[in-house]
Amino acid sequence: MTASPHDRLPDATPSAGGGSPVAVRLMRALERSAVLDRLGGPVGALSAVAQPPWARDLLTGRALGHALHPAMTDVPIGLWSSSLLLDVLGHEQDRPASRRLLAAGLLSAVPTVVTGLAEWRSTTRPESRVASVHASLNAVSVGLYAGSLAARRGSPRAGVALSLAATTVATVAGVLGGHLATARKTGSRDPSYLVDGVGPQLSRGTP
Repeated sequence: MTASPHDRLPDATPSAGGGSPVAVRLMRALERSAVLDRLGGPVGALSAVAQPPWARDLLTGRALGHALHPAMTDVPIGLWSSSLLLDVLGHEQDRPASRRLLAAGLLSAVPTVVTGLAEWRSTTRPESRVASVHASLNAVSVGLYAGSLAARRGSPRAGVALSLAATTVATVAGVLGGHLATARKTGSRDPSYLVDGVGPQLSRGTP
């Protein structure tokens, strides 16, 4: 039986030195936390949507040459941020527009989440632990945004409060996503980018 990429390199991340920034020490702690492997079960089950080869190629941006997911996150984030901006700085007549932006963000989140699940399938430990937390926090934020939309008809203030909570959670998830994409460079990319001598030299290739 072929080993799953998530079974490779367990606990491969050493602890950060005392002089490292707090955020670095936190990320290293997440990468070393075996308890986070429990999140991999539910996330892995959902990621089965990208199991067929044609779906994997489509969702990981094979034709484009690099991952689709980072670019797609801009759409729901932009829509939800615009909605929240209207909530905070707008007027009573702006509420319908805010609701429409919120709903559009939820719709655009669907393909964004699916492309993220496709990327998760290619991560190995310890990166998969951070990726699982990233996915779980995004699920929470989407649920809060959906709750915000439902609450706005009867209680606009509660709806805005839920949007603020969702934005906070999504921001934390975004920091973890940035760590994966920038610090760990886990995103899909064409193999030619690994051997052309341009850009950072990656010590670990695509599994």
